[in-house]
Amino acid sequence: MRARQLVCGIWSLCFMFCLFCIFLHQTTAKRKLKFVSVVFRHGDHTPQEFFPTDKHKQAGRQQGYGQLTKLGIQQQYELGQYMRRRYSYFLSVVYKQCEIYVQSTDCDYTLTSAQASLAGLYPPTQDQIWNPGILWQPIPVHTVPLSHDRLLYLPFSHCPKYNELLRETFATRDFQRQLKQYRPFLKFLATHTGYPLKKLNPERIWKLSDTLQHEDINNYTVPVWATRGVRTKLTKLLELLLQAEFGFHKQIQKSRLQGGALLKTILKHISDARKPSHQQKMVMYSAHAATIAALQMALNVFNGKLPPYSACHFFELYQEKNGQYTIEMYYRNNTQRDPHPLTLPGCKFRCPLERFTQLVSPVLLHYWTRECRMKILTKSSREVSLFYEEEVSRGQLNNLLKASELLSERVFSISNNQNVSSRDCSSPRELKPKKNFTSPAAVPPLLKVQPDVWAVQPEQLLELQSLFSSSARMGVIWLPNPSRILCFSFPITLLLLQWTTAERELKFVVAVFRHGDRTPVVNFPTDLHKESEWPQGFGQLTKTGMQQLFELGQYMRERYSSFLNSTYNRHEFYIQSTDYDRTIMSAQSYLSGLFPPTSSQIWNPELLWQPIPVHVIQKSTDQTLHFPLRDCPRFDELQNETQTSSEFQSRIQPYMEFLQTMAVNTGLELNHLKILDNFQLWNTYDTLHCEGIHNFTLPVWATEDVIHKMEKLAELALLSLFGIYKTEEKSRLQGGVLVNIILNSIKQAANSSKQRKMEVYSAHDTTVGALQIALNIFNGKLPPYAACQFFELYQESSGQVSSYVCKNKECLESVSPFPQIIFLSNTVLNLLFKNLFKNTFSMLFIRQYSIEMHYRNDSSKTPYLLTLPGCTSSCPLEKFAELVSPVITENWSKECGKKDKMKDIFIGFDIAVGLLFIFDLVLLYLLYHYGRCRRRNNYQDI
Repeated sequence: MRARQLVCGIWSLCFMFCLFCIFLHQTTAKRKLKFVSVVFRHGDHTPQEFFPTDKHKQAGRQQGYGQLTKLGIQQQYELGQYMRRRYSYFLSVVYKQCEIYVQSTDCDYTLTSAQASLAGLYPPTQDQIWNPGILWQPIPVHTVPLSHDRLLYLPFSHCPKYNELLRETFATRDFQRQLKQYRPFLKFLATHTGYPLKKLNPERIWKLSDTLQHEDINNYTVPVWATRGVRTKLTKLLELLLQAEFGFHKQIQKSRLQGGALLKTILKHISDARKPSHQQKMVMYSAHAATIAALQMALNVFNGKLPPYSACHFFELYQEKNGQYTIEMYYRNNTQRDPHPLTLPGCKFRCPLERFTQLVSPVLLHYWTRECRMKILTKSSREVSLFYEEEVSRGQLNNLLKASELLSERVFSISNNQNVSSRDCSSPRELKPKKNFTSPAAVPPLLKVQPDVWAVQPEQLLELQSLFSSSARMGVIWLPNPSRILCFSFPITLLLLQWTTAERELKFVVAVFRHGDRTPVVNFPTDLHKESEWPQGFGQLTKTGMQQLFELGQYMRERYSSFLNSTYNRHEFYIQSTDYDRTIMSAQSYLSGLFPPTSSQIWNPELLWQPIPVHVIQKSTDQTLHFPLRDCPRFDELQNETQTSSEFQSRIQPYMEFLQTMAVNTGLELNHLKILDNFQLWNTYDTLHCEGIHNFTLPVWATEDVIHKMEKLAELALLSLFGIYKTEEKSRLQGGVLVNIILNSIKQAANSSKQRKMEVYSAHDTTVGALQIALNIFNGKLPPYAACQFFELYQESSGQVSSYVCKNKECLESVSPFPQIIFLSNTVLNLLFKNLFKNTFSMLFIRQYSIEMHYRNDSSKTPYLLTLPGCTSSCPLEKFAELVSPVITENWSKECGKKDKMKDIFIGFDIAVGLLFIFDLVLLYLLYHYGRCRRRNNYQDI
């Protein structure tokens, strides 16, 4: 009995102790940070345009327009360091791809700002140091083309409803009253900047402010007229324009179409963070001043001031002691002070999530396209002056509305006829519409190939022009005919002699490489190792992969040392990647080897690295680099035909018994393993290959012979995707798309005076394989990590100078299709030789170009020189284009058999309307002949 009482007493004490512990935990528990969203403005950058009277134009051209400066890099690096200190207890010390996601607008200085911030936030420590000489690690920054950006690149000027609201705003008395006080100031700016008053539009005002701010911050000599008072007033004018764009008039309606889109996305991330399985801790956005202003206007917390460089808005989600979720907001616009706490109107500082969502719901839009009324096409209106001579009265309202329509689209909007906006991401020389080759359907058809015609450089054209103009001024035109001929022919002969004896010169390079070593993409059912055993998870670049791409960059620096500038120049170099962490990080690692900072580009002596923008193609729209290209019904049909073709069956039959064994060993279904293009067998080989490289224990059955056979089947899978059966047709739908893009880039380089020297693509083994199979140069082997395919355009030394007798314009066009043919005008030749020849001549200077291809698949060997079948290793450009023309399609969508969904909808609508019309006719006929009205006795009421 006593023992029983003792046991009960012990149980009671244990129960009371547990209750006490629970109570103690509840009373001492701290609120917990669950998620952070960050939106920041880029750092200091070079001007996008210099005003006509500016004395620093040359210095700006050398640095490049719209590029992040060393000061800007340092500003963003310090922002990253601040976030490391602020969230040291929240974020892991080491970078983990599952914890953070970074997105940027597709502008050089926002992309590099994001990279610099990440360098400060995640300095490599211990196991993450892949290169002791560079204490930096690549971290992916995702982006979408500006033409597809519906999140960060504000304002969205391609929204008709928003443009209507702007017109109404500019017509209000309040705005016109405030604008009136700046009219004398606009005259003052026009006088001193050299801009005509009518061209002093919002675009120019923003660029003028950026230029003066940049010169002031970076210790350039500021013009005498640009006093501090002038610069302050200019900033005030910009703030007025900024508030007019997102506020002043119908602010809620504007916010629904602008900043509300970003706010809605942020709230979705915050809502997802409450799930127990959610691992992501931070989402970071690198954007612009207008992005922050639009966001804060939507929240009604904007202070009316222009966000400075590196300004940052924080959203922090907390779980309180009682389990409730609250949101806190902070704004960091001064590095010398702690961020300012922001309170949402109608709520307290620690605002409950439900209350926060309720208060901002009026600016959250579910159907943006519908409310914008996107079917209405509006005219771009950024090029109008802010200056008006007369007062605005009620009687002038119509004129004001018309003028305000021209004022409605702001500084950094995207005009309807442009893919890329010119405010933030283009230099003044790049305002014309650009061709976008991200979609095969958008790729221009192959030009009809004619003999290459030399495109004379602008300075050489000026030389010719000065030759004729100076000769005319000297009175040569009045000499006798033989003397006249000698005076003109001698200097021309010297010029031609110089051009024809020039040495062979490299003009342009295209490189396509596979990413570096990575972790497995997936594991098979019986795999001994799970994703948790890989520190960064599946599909992530490893330290080995970073080093491989760094060495590839170093190799290309050595190979093209006399061709590429030693310092990074955005006009010379462009790099693009698929939207995968491993390819973006590979591109960043490659750039750290290709362009190590030297002298003036060193912004941190302890960190010999510089951020360089990597442009990314969104997965959903990638029709350029990520092969096989999907959403192509005809290609799917070809794949099904390939699996049953005799060519494929004869190759796979010897492996049938092996596949049965593999199905047992891996736990995969045999029918799935037989279909090589579903990647199951390929991925299994890849997983074992990765585990072997990183010294993981392999299954007992995974012997060298087994892995060798799996490698052969993986090679067969790659070949069956793009070849074996109807290779040419497959190539037209796959690798030929990239061939066409590369060929067009090469042609533009051969026939233009653009400065670009190199284009680089960071992609996958299937990309390299599809490209080589389309060119019929595939060696049958899987492209290894960091494998690189080079295309080099050379201007040959054996140039020819030829004359063609042409009596009309059609003759000249038939000689060459290229746009930059330099020829001596018929008028001048008539003047020179009118007594010797009676026909009209045009002289064409022809220069031969050739293409060489090299393949680097072994870092210990020199790249292999590849020869296009039917041509020499140094293949003339016109011959190269002719040989690859069979794999280039003019209409990818049509050959794919893709149906136009909108067309089908319209056809269906037309059919429905037609059937309804016929039904109405039949119904009217029946009512007329058999209805009550027809049978009624007209005399029944008599």
